[in-house]
Amino acid sequence: MTIALDSNVFLAYLAQDEEFYTAARDIMQLLVESDTQAVCSSIVFSEIVYVTKEPESLLVVDAFFAKLTNCSDKPADKIICQKAAQLRQAYPPLKLPDALHLATALIARANKFITADKRLLLIAQREMTSIYLKDFHIND
Repeated sequence: MTIALDSNVFLAYLAQDEEFYTAARDIMQLLVESDTQAVCSSIVFSEIVYVTKEPESLLVVDAFFAKLTNCSDKPADKIICQKAAQLRQAYPPLKLPDALHLATALIARANKFITADKRLLLIAQREMTSIYLKDFHIND
């Protein structure tokens, strides 16, 4: 099984966000302890480092992702960007980073998309099986 992850899943885990940490931790545990694969857009690096605003955070983020061997990041190439553009045309309120995350999930043919963004979730559910991060359970 392949799951696609929005940046906020990683942020919830790294920041130990009170509301979402348990679910994010379960996802990271699943990736380490099972054959479940994860995919994410390579823009997660920029989004995580931008939100943390710590000068050393890029090194921390790189080290974190180096340990997640079952998680691959996909660059926002022409095919993903074209799909993101189509999604933004179909759903005008969709912001570019969110469209890139969802396009990555779709192009990678992930089985599920996981996000903590309720607005993105509503759109993603129209396109593929999608789960609100807080509702994720290890047996999903």
